[in-house]
Amino acid sequence: MENLIENQHTEFKEIWKDEYMKTLAAFANTVGGKLFVGRKDIGGDVS
Repeated sequence: MENLIENQHTEFKEIWKDEYMKTLAAFANTVGGKLFVGRKDIGGDVS
C-alpha cells in the first residue's frame, strides 16, 4: 500500500473498536475521509 499519513481525512487504527463509529460519523458529516483498520498510527502495517 502507498505511504499514507494521518490527517483530517485519513485515520489509522490497529484494531476495530465501536467507538470509531464517531470518526466515521464525523467523516460522513464533513467532506469525507478514510478509516484504515489494521494499520499503525504511523502508517505502517500491523505486524
